[in-house]
Amino acid sequence: APNSNTDRVLSLPDEAGTVLTSASTVTGSSVSNMGLELIASATASNGDASVDFTSLDNSYAAWYVYCHSVFPSSNADTFAVRVYDSTGTLKSGGSDYFYRNSITGTDGGATSSQSAVASEIRLAHSASMPNSVNFPYSSQFIIANPSGASFYKNMYGHGEYSTTGGVRCHIDLAGGYRGDTNAITGLRFLMLGGNIQAAQIYIYGMRTS
Repeated sequence: APNSNTDRVLSLPDEAGTVLTSASTVTGSSVSNMGLELIASATASNGDASVDFTSLDNSYAAWYVYCHSVFPSSNADTFAVRVYDSTGTLKSGGSDYFYRNSITGTDGGATSSQSAVASEIRLAHSASMPNSVNFPYSSQFIIANPSGASFYKNMYGHGEYSTTGGVRCHIDLAGGYRGDTNAITGLRFLMLGGNIQAAQIYIYGMRTS
């Protein structure tokens, strides 16, 4: 370290050997391969039966999904997601998915729900979401390796919402698509019992190098 109180600037070379200083400008293209890139978004409103994302870019290491301000049109409903395969076919067979949700509430209670064979990945505890706009649902989760053709597509994440009884809950999400090991190119979000009153959904591509 220098033996003075004079401010110093530490300059480090990037991968190309360029020296970056406090006056340098880094463009978006320089960092586009270093993190998350928004690839799709949608806003749902009352009466929408589902929110569909098709022909998503699956060249990323993973999709990062962020949902907020989600409400069902009908009280005591369940938020869920299904996938589209590489042919554009929506997968909704009774044994296409698996899931497990673990929930802890502000009342000190805890519960879980799971299924080894299901027709969707459930993003909330069964029939527990209220349709009051005072209690929004939000979550974030990752779907790994959407372009892979050797393994099932795994999903994991977490979220927060209120039950119909007004208990605020944290939910840990896990699940996946098990119908086959083919690549996936899209997602469908839906309520299992009715329509979507409101939702904001963002899908990002995640690069690892």
